[in-house]
Amino acid sequence: MPIALGMMCRIIREGVVEPKETKDQGSEPSRWPNGAYSVTQDLSKEMLLRRQAHTDATNSVEEADATEEADATEEADRLLERQALLERAQRRGGWGGFVWSMTPPSWLRQGRFWWTDFVLIFVINFLVQLILYALWTAFFPQAKPSSVLGYTGLVLLSLGGQIVIAWLYVQIGRNIRGLTWEEMFWGWPTLRMTLWWVLIFFPSMMLFSWVYVFVLGQLGIASPKQAVAGLFHASNPIYLHLLAIVMVVVGAPIAEELLYRGVLFHALEPMWGMQRAALGSGLIFGLVHLEMGTILPLGFLGYLLARAYAQSRSLWLPIFLHSVNNWIALLAVYLGKT
Repeated sequence: MPIALGMMCRIIREGVVEPKETKDQGSEPSRWPNGAYSVTQDLSKEMLLRRQAHTDATNSVEEADATEEADATEEADRLLERQALLERAQRRGGWGGFVWSMTPPSWLRQGRFWWTDFVLIFVINFLVQLILYALWTAFFPQAKPSSVLGYTGLVLLSLGGQIVIAWLYVQIGRNIRGLTWEEMFWGWPTLRMTLWWVLIFFPSMMLFSWVYVFVLGQLGIASPKQAVAGLFHASNPIYLHLLAIVMVVVGAPIAEELLYRGVLFHALEPMWGMQRAALGSGLIFGLVHLEMGTILPLGFLGYLLARAYAQSRSLWLPIFLHSVNNWIALLAVYLGKT
């Protein structure tokens, strides 16, 4: 019994106090107590590593929770803003209240345009231009279609219609459908996306136009002329040239992109899918210009602009591409005239 107690005391003493080793004295292989000490160190390192991994995992979970909470807060703010817009539209009355009363509330809560919005804007714009045309002819009965006064009336009517389309787009989107500016796709496209579409859009339009004109020539059909060619006649005053440039390069791209991409394509995409919605909206875009020779070129133009809008989710990109395309068309008309 005393021998066993002595051995236990020696084991405890050698396990607590590590024996000193020098370079002069050859170290013997580690005894059991010292080996136990090394194992303890390895276990401590492993526990520290596990604790660090657990801390990292906890931080990652907390960051994910914070991101989800921020997204939920942003979505809640967006819903509150939409609800406030809908309540304001209900209180307004007038034509906005009349349209709201005809629209099922479930449509409003979905936060997007419907094809009925396109029809509504198109019809209202047509009626407004019809009224403006009647007023113009009443005040200026001597104005002939090919005269300076007739061209001036045409440009002013077009500019008025473009303003009406932009105003209706904002009113229906914000006050009736309850959309936020972000949901109306007013964000800016990235520079990379813009450059990519510049490299795709203009070569594609030039190639399509060349093939189209070539095929028409083989069939013995004359190439379609630009409808605005008469506005840039040398005898027309400079103010008419400037108004025509504003109408074609600024007003038309903004109004047409709001109507055909911002409303029509936006409404058709959930029902038809991106590809068919781009083709359908492009075809309608070509048909409403009421020129048989330009249905295919304008339809292809509308298709490309819808694809650019679908990929960038920004109306500024198709507006920019449309405006530059019209600049090129005007330059071709001007060079042809000179």
